[in-house]
Amino acid sequence: AEINELAKAFTIAYEVLDIENIRKSINALDNKIDASAQLSLMREIAIVLQRVINWLVRRDEKGNIAKRVERRTKLLGAVNESWIHVLSVYDGRRVIARIGRFKRQGIPEELAANVALLRSRASGFDVVELSDQTGWPIKKSAELFYDIGGRFKIDRLRSQSMKTQPKTYWEGMAQQRIEEDFFAAQADLACDAARYHMKSKGKSSAAAQTIINNYVKKKANAVKAYDNAYSKISASGGWTLAKFAIINAQLRELLSS
Repeated sequence: AEINELAKAFTIAYEVLDIENIRKSINALDNKIDASAQLSLMREIAIVLQRVINWLVRRDEKGNIAKRVERRTKLLGAVNESWIHVLSVYDGRRVIARIGRFKRQGIPEELAANVALLRSRASGFDVVELSDQTGWPIKKSAELFYDIGGRFKIDRLRSQSMKTQPKTYWEGMAQQRIEEDFFAAQADLACDAARYHMKSKGKSSAAAQTIINNYVKKKANAVKAYDNAYSKISASGGWTLAKFAIINAQLRELLSS
């Protein structure tokens, strides 16, 4: 990407995720807790910013920066306070684990929670897009997005990929792209399920799990193929780039079925 594109994407991510205030809270802990604890928070911020910047740049999004920031900040503010309650069970457990790890380092609970939730808030960019495409309220869109990620184990795939150390620079690049594909697949599945629900004249008040269950029935054969592939690969030992690539291909076949 060009420098100006990266700079615009950085500004949007930085503002929407309220990184400035989080950094101020971290810096306020100077000489109060171990510096390594502060650095662990800064590393978490860097991981999340990279994810969101990549997301924005790859979509080649245009328009006034201030308006793009304002729109997302307003929509995501509707679910921020209860964000942990709309996550998949797996993602929710990981957030709680991160909060506990930060607190054990001496980090105050509120700051620990704010930083621990950054990865989930980053996926809020996908949620906003889903809300735009369906016309559904942001909270309902969030519930569908995270629940469908849990159903197809995409939350676990992202976690395993982040834990897997690539052997070369190029493997790292490939793995990063696959991680982005996992987020994209989750968003596409949620949108596909929502559209099927609306096409079937389902009620707008239907629970996310009901929408997902009906979608799974519609794609029964493709879902079975995906589930079987995931089970075999996850039971075959440690995750590798090749395994992530195979599962990524299975997700795409599921979407195109």
